[in-house]
Amino acid sequence: MFTMGLSMGQVFVPTQAAAFATISPEAIGKASTMFNAARQVGGAIGVALLTTSRRYHPHWPTHAIARVWHHPAARPDEQAAA
Repeated sequence: MFTMGLSMGQVFVPTQAAAFATISPEAIGKASTMFNAARQVGGAIGVALLTTSRRYHPHWPTHAIARVWHHPAARPDEQAAA
């Protein structure tokens, strides 16, 4: 979580700086409003898509891990005990 939070800060600040680089001082208020609204809507859409995909594929992130974990070569400690 810490790394994700740090990474988000490293992405959002330069993105906002790049977006506002060519905006005139008179339009900075409107640009800030539009940028923040777009970021909020984009985040909401992203969460909705991930939630929907998780709803229809509930084991999606874990099935690949489980398949690797249950592979005999993935558990050398049990092979040594057998």
